Amino acid sequence: MNILFMGNPPFAAPSLQSIARDKQHKVSVITQPTKQGRGYHLSPPVIKLLAQRLNLPVYQPFSLNTEEGITLVRNLQPKLIVVVAFGQILPDEILSIPTFGCINLHPSLLPKYRGAAPIQRSLINGDTVTGITVAYINSKLDSGDIILQKEIKIEPYDTGDSLADRLSQSGAMLVMESIELIKAGNATRIHQDETQVSHAPKIRHEDSLIDWQRSARDIFNLVRALNSASGTYIMVGGERLKILTAEIVEECGSFEPGTVVELTKDGPLISTHDGGLLLLTVQPQGKRLMSGYQFLQGHRWSVGMKLG
Repeated sequence: MNILFMGNPPFAAPSLQSIARDKQHKVSVITQPTKQGRGYHLSPPVIKLLAQRLNLPVYQPFSLNTEEGITLVRNLQPKLIVVVAFGQILPDEILSIPTFGCINLHPSLLPKYRGAAPIQRSLINGDTVTGITVAYINSKLDSGDIILQKEIKIEPYDTGDSLADRLSQSGAMLVMESIELIKAGNATRIHQDETQVSHAPKIRHEDSLIDWQRSARDIFNLVRALNSASGTYIMVGGERLKILTAEIVEECGSFEPGTVVELTKDGPLISTHDGGLLLLTVQPQGKRLMSGYQFLQGHRWSVGMKLG
């Protein structure tokens, strides 16, 4: 089958590898344009680099919502389009091109968590179960008929990175199973229940700011959800301090939320609405990652200090 794969970040890599490994498919790839990274160096998308290693033709149109983008897809003559974390909404003109339609791997149990940040939102909300869905793509975001779904347990210390990795691996298997069902004409089309819809909007900058008035569990969930590039943060002395990993401390005395309760061998312990949070890994503004203990060696924090 002639398959056109569309994807961009590392989450999409296992699916592309699985599809390319099946030699009965002719695979071409579309990914986002190369962007300028740190130090003005060009930073190609992970999927472009992977496609090149797999000797697959790869294209990087500025947008598929243009005549040029639509013509590119039409000329590739795909029988099926597979989308995994591509980052662009496909226009109707492209959706109508492949004989077998367009399918998408989404990291939630649709119709729950439609949108850009389902992995992070599931962790922020303290969910214990999430999942993956392969569904047909239509003109409305993440609302197409479902082909397959699989539940995935969220472990107590899962982070946004670790959960994304497990979902991407399981998702690749679900994508391959869906392709086989489509080829055989046996793919189901389960309509999504619109009464059960919830949304997972993109994480905004202000969502990452820690509010010590919240519970220790809520703050811990926020930290682990955003532990990768963005990270949660607090402002100290006018500078940002990222918090990358932390640990809940159930009992830490009666202190106003945001108070430095103790300077431990693992890092500073900060009071919250109902307990405390031990800061294990941090990153001061403009500096490298470091342990909470290393941070304390170079910064004059004291017990009773109030954080914003």
